[in-house]
Amino acid sequence: MMLKKQLSIQVQSMKLKAFMVAICMVITVALSSCQSGWDAESKKMFYDTCSEDLQQKGVPQDKAQTVCQCRLDAVMEKYPSLADVMGHIEEVIADTSLQRCE
Repeated sequence: MMLKKQLSIQVQSMKLKAFMVAICMVITVALSSCQSGWDAESKKMFYDTCSEDLQQKGVPQDKAQTVCQCRLDAVMEKYPSLADVMGHIEEVIADTSLQRCE
């Protein structure tokens, strides 16, 4: 039973890491200039990428929207800008507060 729980946590962590890598790729391309703060475009990009990623993995649209809004809120609370997220991506990937959004 303990092994099953550990495997489940590892799988969730891997899914979150894959999601964050996908977001990083999209954001890196979009960040042609360093902006401060979370503007509407940055929020939309994060949210849309998250939602599309989850839906491609079979998560229903309404659930994906809820999870992605939670993730966006959690990331914005800890990091003052999208550029800051990019500078701390390993920490973001390992952030357990994002897992509570599942």
